[in-house]
Amino acid sequence: MTLSSITLKETGTVDDMIEIANWKLYMDGTEVATTAKSSDKYVTFNLATAATLKASKIVKFVVKADIIGGAGKNVLLSLDSTLDVTAQGTKYGY
Repeated sequence: MTLSSITLKETGTVDDMIEIANWKLYMDGTEVATTAKSSDKYVTFNLATAATLKASKIVKFVVKADIIGGAGKNVLLSLDSTLDVTAQGTKYGY
């Protein structure tokens, strides 16, 4: 399967549009996507090159960002819906 984008919902107490910037998505330690800001509690990563995910292989994704403000607040990211992942099967194309 190839992964081309992922959208995460921020549900913590931080104001993600003001207090966080320069979001980065890493896959197995390699930066695969960046975005400057989130939009209305959602941060979308569009991979410049689709990432190939192999069956039965565990892949670790890490999100990093610059904290601009919000001392004492927390950041919680999660997938909100299956529609938040854009991927395509490599064997059958769907």
